[in-house]
Amino acid sequence: MANNPEFFGQIAIRKNFVSLEQLDKCLRLQKRMHPPLRIGEILLEQKCLSQAQLDDILAAQLRQPGKDELILIDDETLEKTVLVKGIASKKHLKEARRIQGVLKQQGQKKNLAEIMLERNFISITQLRRINNAPKKNDENEEYPKIEGYDIIKKIRKGGMGTVYKARQMSMDRIIALKVLAPELADDKTYVERFFIEAKAVAKLNDENIVKGYDVGQSNGYYFFVMELINGETILEIMKREKILSVPFALQVTYQTTKALAHAAKHKIIHRDIKPGNIMINLNNEIKLCDLGFAKTSNIDLLTKKGTTLGTPYYMSPEQCRGLQDIDTRSDIYSLGATLYHMLVGKVPFTGSTASEILKKHLVQDLVIPQQRRASLGEHICHLIEKMMAKKREDRYATPQAVIDELEPLMARFEAKKMIVLHPSGWPGAHDLALFLAEGAFVEGNKVDLVSADDVTSEQLTTAGAIVIGSIATPNGELPPEIRGVLDIMKRFPNDMRGKIGSAFLSHEGDGDTNTRKIQLYKILQALLEMGLIVEGGFDQIFCGETIIDDYEHEGAEQYRTLGRGLAMTLLNITAGKKTMQKSWGTI
Repeated sequence: MANNPEFFGQIAIRKNFVSLEQLDKCLRLQKRMHPPLRIGEILLEQKCLSQAQLDDILAAQLRQPGKDELILIDDETLEKTVLVKGIASKKHLKEARRIQGVLKQQGQKKNLAEIMLERNFISITQLRRINNAPKKNDENEEYPKIEGYDIIKKIRKGGMGTVYKARQMSMDRIIALKVLAPELADDKTYVERFFIEAKAVAKLNDENIVKGYDVGQSNGYYFFVMELINGETILEIMKREKILSVPFALQVTYQTTKALAHAAKHKIIHRDIKPGNIMINLNNEIKLCDLGFAKTSNIDLLTKKGTTLGTPYYMSPEQCRGLQDIDTRSDIYSLGATLYHMLVGKVPFTGSTASEILKKHLVQDLVIPQQRRASLGEHICHLIEKMMAKKREDRYATPQAVIDELEPLMARFEAKKMIVLHPSGWPGAHDLALFLAEGAFVEGNKVDLVSADDVTSEQLTTAGAIVIGSIATPNGELPPEIRGVLDIMKRFPNDMRGKIGSAFLSHEGDGDTNTRKIQLYKILQALLEMGLIVEGGFDQIFCGETIIDDYEHEGAEQYRTLGRGLAMTLLNITAGKKTMQKSWGTI
């Protein structure tokens, strides 16, 4: 099992096996252990992972360059590299050397990479990058001389220039240095576009947008200094994993939309949103980069009327037409196309030429995402279709509107389950519970439908909402199995507090309207005394005499409505859009 928690955890989160909160909790547990267990073992012990999920993650690690390969880096190369790249401190290296000396006296031989990995001075991911770092065309390639900057290595080369990893001497920090290609330095259009990016980034200060530090000219080179992102692009992840998990793709979209919202406040349009321009760092933070095509209200497009800027696979229809009056809705379209690609593994439109792709953006209907990935829900399909509407007036008007739609959608993957209980042996009560569960499920909430006799304490303590069904009795006493459920809940007062609670009564059993109401009050009072927040509608649905034997019956729809309402409350709380107060007011 992998020793390094960061790499193991990244895979677990990306596969949607664990949440950041669960991983963080287990990492804290690991730090308190002497000797510590491996992070996978702790997640398994804490029931955050199943054995099958653990095996899946380990298999994924085996498909990547492993520890045995990485630790072949010799000590001298490692020592120089981690210091130059700012990966580890001199203090950590000194401690690793000390440990190495002690082990040598004991007859054990370990290189610095192994020791630094075991002591968490360096991560497997960082070692992989050192080991797989592209070698300079060595002595053949000369780096540009930029005054005040010491270039360490080339990161990537694009159409407009090259990005290097470098040290800013005045601040003694590692940065990304973008240098305009020498062959473009005499072209005013490209030089202006280069400075557009610098001006656009300089105006923005957001955690989801790469930061800009400096811009200038040195020894005939135009350069732009940016924050260095230790991570990879979403495109690189997609090339490796093909299709991304829904929660991960939504998180990428959410953080990128926040970046667009910040840019929109400064009247900046990116115009080239695509997976290759979205990065994720080692802390799972999204960074929007490459604003080389950005447009602001006081900067010309630097293109002739009728020409296009952007990447054909993700371009909005108005960009395809070469219109000049584009706005933030164009970026929303491109982000929708990016989300589509992340979720189904294919771009929305393909073609043998760029013009063919552009034409399809203009006239061809979008293949519904669900047709390419059946497990995608209707809410996600609606989000993408609205983001990618052909007419911009049919799209979300602002990035904030997308955020408002995304938050409860993301909560569907984070919210705890709703458990709907019904007294065993009563078909009518089971049917009502089924209607309730159906309504909750339609809203995207995870639901367990359980007989009161079979419920476990774990199901009750881990649920986000608990709905208790009962039947009428002549004296208003609760059936034994329902009393048993309440007794179990009372044993876990801390776990019950703050959950959403509701109740219903079946038409079955003996008793009049008054005894039915008494029963209902007993359940609701018990829930409130345990600190649950009671939600629901107190009307004839709870104590009516009507037998619901028709799927389309009005009463059945009332139960489904109650289930939908409870689910939305739970989802909105999870999304941070609603805070509940203990009150009878909503009954």
